[in-house]
Amino acid sequence: MPTGGWTIVSKAFLSVAIAFYMAATVLILLPGGCPPRERLLTPIYKYVAGLGLAQTYAVFAPYAPETNTVLTATVTMRDGSTAVWMFPRMEQLGLLERIKEERWRKWWHDNLIPDRYSYLRPDAARFVARRFTDQVNPPVLVSLQCHSVPIPPPPGVEVRRKRRPESKTIYVYQVGPEDRQ
Repeated sequence: MPTGGWTIVSKAFLSVAIAFYMAATVLILLPGGCPPRERLLTPIYKYVAGLGLAQTYAVFAPYAPETNTVLTATVTMRDGSTAVWMFPRMEQLGLLERIKEERWRKWWHDNLIPDRYSYLRPDAARFVARRFTDQVNPPVLVSLQCHSVPIPPPPGVEVRRKRRPESKTIYVYQVGPEDRQ
């Protein structure tokens, strides 16, 4: 077996990874109501979403967004003090920062808030816990909160249903010592 070169196993693994990526990309790009897309994508969707390959091209279809949603994390430290960690907010960033941070906004807004992706929340909570590195007073609890405020419709557009601002805790995570590494 050659040393330092590509082995048959590594070539095979890389080929399978490339084939999976290409197949997933083609499936994601098929129209939403296409039966083969739904049948083939359903078993692998968690992996596709986890890799950041999930895309939808219905930006404002069929309806424009009705709420402005912000995700925050409240981190409780060992001594009981708390800190609030904000997920990136595009309206508070400059153009270049916005371009860099947009994929993270899309990830949390499209994949952390909806309940169908709740399996991603423990990883997000661990990510937030690792932002706090004080060894003397480490984080012990991370609580993810979703805050929604209605966006007023343009003049002349009828409001389908009245919305009120709301805040809710979508996940609480007990931070262990292994989560801070």
